[in-house]
Amino acid sequence: MTGFLYLLSRSNYLLFHSLIEHACVIVFMSMFLLVWNARDYLRSGFLLQIGLASLPVAVLDWVHSMSYYGMPVFGSLDQNPATSLWIQARFIQASSILLGVVFHDRTIRAGRHLAFWSLLGIAFLGSTWLGVFPACYRPGEGLTPFKIGAELFICAEFVAALVLLRMNRASFDPQLLGCKTAFLVAAVLSEVSFCLYFDVYGVFNAVGHLLKAAACFLLYRAIVTIGLRRPYALLFREMKVREEALQKTLEGILPICSSCKKIRDDHGDWKPLESYIQSRTNAEFSHGICPDCMERLYPGLGKRG
Repeated sequence: MTGFLYLLSRSNYLLFHSLIEHACVIVFMSMFLLVWNARDYLRSGFLLQIGLASLPVAVLDWVHSMSYYGMPVFGSLDQNPATSLWIQARFIQASSILLGVVFHDRTIRAGRHLAFWSLLGIAFLGSTWLGVFPACYRPGEGLTPFKIGAELFICAEFVAALVLLRMNRASFDPQLLGCKTAFLVAAVLSEVSFCLYFDVYGVFNAVGHLLKAAACFLLYRAIVTIGLRRPYALLFREMKVREEALQKTLEGILPICSSCKKIRDDHGDWKPLESYIQSRTNAEFSHGICPDCMERLYPGLGKRG
């Protein structure tokens, strides 16, 4: 399949480009619809961030495809608008993934985050059409320093997300983790390829789109396929992990001092009961004094009240 697509890029680049971009748009829209309809059950900021940001990414990628140099949809455009739209879509995608990994264990408000990513996408789209977005490609000169710098920044976001993802791998479904890791690697290689081309119909541009197609397939595998075939395992994984952690914390024999009531932890240290429980659960303490201790410590004070 990869060989066929590459040969197609050498014979009819616009068809090759349209096939890949529209396939990716379908992936992003599918992921958005899955996450949006499951938003009341998802407690993972990771899936929510990526899914919600997929809507503006899909729109920007579709407009990028329709405005590509040589496409007759929006008239005679040069190479810059489509190149700018590409950068904007990848920036939103990379930023949402990085934020999703950073805040993977936090509950987010889906409506607000969808509004944020959508407004950012609208702002990017408007700035491109108004001609105020920094130039990314100059006909006859090639890629601008801004475009190359933006690609490197996006690569850095993907790499940072990959490092954090591996550091927090225990929090993610194993199959999801593997696919997301492969997706991030393919995304980085794709962005590197898009730093090297001069001709928008050239080899490096084609290789970059092939890598993007591979990345989108991995993203489809990670989110849509796993999510649709194993919805409960994906949507309620976090609940299961918390339940197992809670059971592990509260089960078993706790060595407690019969005098001061301190508890010995796994490292042999004796800790107060409150700090031991707080370090292993979400419980919090508010201190007061019971009637028996009131009478023992302050005899007669309770009765005068």
